[in-house]
Amino acid sequence: MTSQNKRVAVIGAGIAGGACAQQLAQSGCSVSVFDKARGVSGRLSTRRTDMAHYDHGAQYFTAQSNEFKAQVRDWQQRGIVAQWQPRVVNPDIQKWFVGTPDMPAIVRYLVKNIALQVNTRIQSVEQVVHDAKTNLSLRDVSPLKAIDIDSKTWQLVTDTGAVYSGFTDVVVAVPPAQAVPLIQNLAPSMVSVLNAVDMLPCWTVMISTSDSVTTALPIDAERVTDHPALVWWARNDSKPGRVKHAGQATWVIQATPDWTLTHLNADPADVIRLLCDAFWRHVGVKTLPNVQQSMAHRWLYSRRHLEPKSTQDCLWAANVRLGVCGDGLIHSRIESAYLSGVHMANAVLS
Repeated sequence: MTSQNKRVAVIGAGIAGGACAQQLAQSGCSVSVFDKARGVSGRLSTRRTDMAHYDHGAQYFTAQSNEFKAQVRDWQQRGIVAQWQPRVVNPDIQKWFVGTPDMPAIVRYLVKNIALQVNTRIQSVEQVVHDAKTNLSLRDVSPLKAIDIDSKTWQLVTDTGAVYSGFTDVVVAVPPAQAVPLIQNLAPSMVSVLNAVDMLPCWTVMISTSDSVTTALPIDAERVTDHPALVWWARNDSKPGRVKHAGQATWVIQATPDWTLTHLNADPADVIRLLCDAFWRHVGVKTLPNVQQSMAHRWLYSRRHLEPKSTQDCLWAANVRLGVCGDGLIHSRIESAYLSGVHMANAVLS
């Protein structure tokens, strides 16, 4: 089957799904991307309000491989990413990059000119068998051998009952725990790999302050170590391209996995209060700041717990034309997610 004859469905509009979709589209495939959210991004997310914008998912990324370094240089030239050089206690020898004017800008670029369905939760992936002799179409949710059928395609069914059909290939680019229900009856060998991936949660708090004490803090970001609650905080408006207001600062505070697990089902208001109190104490703010706005977001699948036993950055079942990709398979880095999507596309094309 040539690329021009392939019609591929990509479930998940994060950076892995976006990278896969772009690579396939550039090779001549017809590609459709589906995501349950209101827009593209995955964990490259930015919360927008009238007052401020907060990057409440991935905070920045680095580039280690030559392949990804070349891609980042191209994005820089296009104005899609920029280097972030915050004031930090212990500077990193690696360059930090962010999307501009927000983190989702990267995924928006990847899926531009590609058919996109947002606010669309895919509930099941089903194989449709076309029997040329009887001119019938039958749904099947088990792997099929090529000798059993004249042709087969995929269809996606949403939680509202809508059906998208006629796909030759399907790529699932969502966290392992969300991928398993979609493929468990279709590719059992993949399920065992995905079930072995332990993803950790993360509570994230977003606040805006407008007082001289907090806006004058001499540090913009910190990867916190040995703290019972905090793992990261950053002044979000210190990033290039972000909205800035005189006399105002925007902050993103992230909790450790252990703290998040302990408070997994806590009321967001309590999470905001507890993490803000921990943050003020940590940075030495002794009087209660003037908080203009505050929000919390719980990431159930923030990053993987342990390094994987497998070195596969994508999974592909050629017999049924079904694949899974994403950073959780290898490492919870933006680079890992991007390369996973690219390699997934190469598998589909092969």
